[in-house]
Amino acid sequence: MRCAVTLSLLAFPSLAGAVTVSVSPGDPVATLTSALGPGDTVIFTDGTYILDEGLRWSGTGSQDQPITLKAQNAGQAVLQMSTGGVIVDIADGTWILVQDLIFEGAANWMDESYGGIRISSNDGFISSNIIIQDCEVRNVMGSGIRVDGDSSSLTIERNHVHDTGDGSGISIGTSDAGYWMQDSVVAENHIHNIGGEYSRGIYLANGSQGNVVRDNVIHGIPYHGLFVGSTESGDSNEVTGNIVWQAVDTGMWFEGAAIIQNNIVFDVDGDGIRSWNDDNRNGLENQVISHNTVVNTTGDAIQLSGWFFRSGMVFTNNVAANPTGYGLDYDDDSFTEYDSTSNYIRSNVVTGLVEGYDKTIFPDWVIAGAGFSDFVDVENWDFYPSSSATIINVGDGSSEAWVPQFDFNGAPRDGAAPDAGAYEWDGEGNPGWTVQEGFKQLGYDNAGATHDVGAGGCCGGKNAEKKSEKALFFLPFLTFGWLFRRRR
Repeated sequence: MRCAVTLSLLAFPSLAGAVTVSVSPGDPVATLTSALGPGDTVIFTDGTYILDEGLRWSGTGSQDQPITLKAQNAGQAVLQMSTGGVIVDIADGTWILVQDLIFEGAANWMDESYGGIRISSNDGFISSNIIIQDCEVRNVMGSGIRVDGDSSSLTIERNHVHDTGDGSGISIGTSDAGYWMQDSVVAENHIHNIGGEYSRGIYLANGSQGNVVRDNVIHGIPYHGLFVGSTESGDSNEVTGNIVWQAVDTGMWFEGAAIIQNNIVFDVDGDGIRSWNDDNRNGLENQVISHNTVVNTTGDAIQLSGWFFRSGMVFTNNVAANPTGYGLDYDDDSFTEYDSTSNYIRSNVVTGLVEGYDKTIFPDWVIAGAGFSDFVDVENWDFYPSSSATIINVGDGSSEAWVPQFDFNGAPRDGAAPDAGAYEWDGEGNPGWTVQEGFKQLGYDNAGATHDVGAGGCCGGKNAEKKSEKALFFLPFLTFGWLFRRRR
């Protein structure tokens, strides 16, 4: 069908019913995609679509009839913006899939203020069940993907976000918890070459709760590689299987309830992992940091600040390797007056300066590591344990330690005597993805067999009832009311 027929059908979806149409470069794309109904599918044929205004995609799809906007051939349809605003605003939508498209700025992008993709909600609307999948966002001055407004059950996965001028890779929410995202997934994205003094790779602001952030590859970041704020007493966020390097100030920063497992942070100009309480939000509670690997940072490999009197705090079976620097800083003066804490801290393998607590009172907190020799090849980014590593079989296997069922590769862990750090040793040679610039490849290869197992390494121990994966588009709801309920 050509433009005139397409416009008529899309302008009156309630009369015409679900339609599938193709658009081509030169067509009035803003008009043709401005009114979408359940089951409508828009296919972008190959080529570059020159936009002199931002697009607005809005509509109410359904579980059985989602609205779909996708490239005919993956990565061959380019939506190119040359003015301000955002390239596309997905506004007040439900059950919308955006797939395989490229969003980019024109040659003058450094002189403009526009961002890439925005998911927005207005007047109390809750955007839900929107998927941004297998897209690329590049050469934009603002954030690559931004979530403005209340939202639930979003999926942002396998996107390539890079080259922003002064905006984060993926930015969700505001620091004052003015709006929020819950029960959503941010997974398997590749985010790099982010510009701006205070831009992050992934920013999950205060108020966001019950989300899964897993298997993302983040590097070349001017500020925090990954930031996760307070949940405002809501459900814990899960941060698993991610890798960050070449970030400035902090690799990963956490302020609220979260399960943080099987992550790798290295070559950071600042602290590797920092857990800290923002006095304005006071949300530091129920934070589990276990089985992470942090190597070669100019600041503390891991800093835990203000933990002593906080409830639900767990720090177990991590590896921090800074042979000539700072390994672990437990930044709290309370130990000078008290000889016990409800914090559960055990069996962390640390090389480098350890400070901030009385080691005679808490001797089980830290095991001395062997530095870079605990890994196969630090210089070439191989942080899999060497066969003689001190981190093998030294982990705390108790239920209080929150041992995940899988490791960074997705390989199963020994629950009784787990290895410390992000990997579980399973014979010489890393059987999983080789750390490099690009998307993380899930699964592992052992003895010639490829195993597709738990992405991100979640979960086991106390976390056995893990959040189900939300990468699939057609997920049943429990009830209609559940969708619109914010857990506090």
